[in-house]
Amino acid sequence: MDTFETLERDLLSIMDSVNEWGKTTNRYAAAVNEQVAKLWEDNAELRDELHALANRVEALTRARLTEPAEVAERIMDRRQT
Repeated sequence: MDTFETLERDLLSIMDSVNEWGKTTNRYAAAVNEQVAKLWEDNAELRDELHALANRVEALTRARLTEPAEVAERIMDRRQT
């Protein structure tokens, strides 16, 4: 085998390697994008759960700090409407 054939074989091998590297990089990028999308979905669910919890804590705090007379007044107002 002469030098030209060896060089040609090596160049073809390099081209195949670069093509495979490109395909692998694309698969990796797609997997990363998919994982990031899942993480954003998880964050949205956690945010919604946190807001629901905060609303419950606020309601309990208001209930605890409201005077009994205020509660009775509100009940009476609702019955009259």
